[in-house]
Amino acid sequence: MGARETLGLLAILAVPLGDALAQGADQPDEAKFSYTRAADQPILELSYEGGMIADRDPTPYIRVYGDGRAVIHRPVYMKDAGEFELQLSPEELENLLATFAQPQLLTLEPGRLAAMAAEVQAEAGPVELPGDHGVTANVDVRLERVAPDTASAPALLDVDRRISLPTAAVEAGARAPIEPLQDFAAGIRQLEALAERPELVKLPDN
Repeated sequence: MGARETLGLLAILAVPLGDALAQGADQPDEAKFSYTRAADQPILELSYEGGMIADRDPTPYIRVYGDGRAVIHRPVYMKDAGEFELQLSPEELENLLATFAQPQLLTLEPGRLAAMAAEVQAEAGPVELPGDHGVTANVDVRLERVAPDTASAPALLDVDRRISLPTAAVEAGARAPIEPLQDFAAGIRQLEALAERPELVKLPDN
């Protein structure tokens, strides 16, 4: 092949090659986490246990489903009791999940988060919350995959994890310079904020 033919072939190949490089540059990074979009599968649940209320309602206070639907359950002993529904936008759902989809939070050994909070409370002094009475906050996190913090670590698959802390420890953790505590406290606040949204729609009583 002569020099002219070679240059012509390179010119032809340069267009698709350039397009391919441009497309590669526009590709987003690998998702940090993934989850089911099923409308009947809760992927986040916030519940409370303990305290002074006898026969506490076991139904989770807040359930967030894979399609972005959030259901807020107010027991009979709460003001404005009943179930309320809210539809989160895809961006809102992603931001909410991102708070909990942290490998350093999801891989902590049982009790380690509570130990971290206890250390913070010992240094800062006890935190007393109105009406606390030893209430524990539980968050159930269900994700299909969570990317690792480092390239050498494996991804977390089929995550189904309950994370629990006394509410006083959550409050102390929100002010602590410890990321797992901050992430957990921030996530609970985001979940609780859903119950205050003005666009909540009350569901018919069963």
